[in-house]
Amino acid sequence: MQKQICSLLLCGCLLCSAGCSDGEQASSAVEIVVDSNFQAAPVPDGGWTFESLSETVRINGKSITLPFCIDQLGEDYVFDEASQVGTTYTILYRGKSAFIVKLSEADTGDLRQRKAIRFGTDDPNKTDGITGAIQINGIGEGATMQEVKEALGTPYEETDRSFNYTDADGNKLCYLLFNDAGKVQAIFYNFEIIT
Repeated sequence: MQKQICSLLLCGCLLCSAGCSDGEQASSAVEIVVDSNFQAAPVPDGGWTFESLSETVRINGKSITLPFCIDQLGEDYVFDEASQVGTTYTILYRGKSAFIVKLSEADTGDLRQRKAIRFGTDDPNKTDGITGAIQINGIGEGATMQEVKEALGTPYEETDRSFNYTDADGNKLCYLLFNDAGKVQAIFYNFEIIT
């Protein structure tokens, strides 16, 4: 009889703990941070340089120094090593796909210490990812074409689906893709020119 009672109590404890952990998972939503104090920079006379545009880049609300390494972002960011294609990886934020990075081939060793030379939003069609982690001069996913032009100026190249921004020497700085509704669907930022 005591064994049956102990077994029932043990089963009850396991069920309760399983129920608690499910509840904890459901309530731990991944939240993107937006810097509400961020003031967009005016478009510089003569256009953007790598340095001036870089000062406006935020990853999950955090200002970063480019080129950056994932270690600078904090422990909530990890490499999804299964996503590796060459030196390009998906970066997970609290277990969810957040953005992609291409690492410098000159660096070797610990991935978290290797410099990123390009980064961008992850596949917008993924259902397991998060959106809005990357912003350039206050522009993120969902911004309209007009909002992009107000924040970044006239693109060097423009189609009905993309804007390409370069510096005065023609070096690509950032590239934005738009969906059918004319809203930013993806952002890519290049700083390979300084590495």
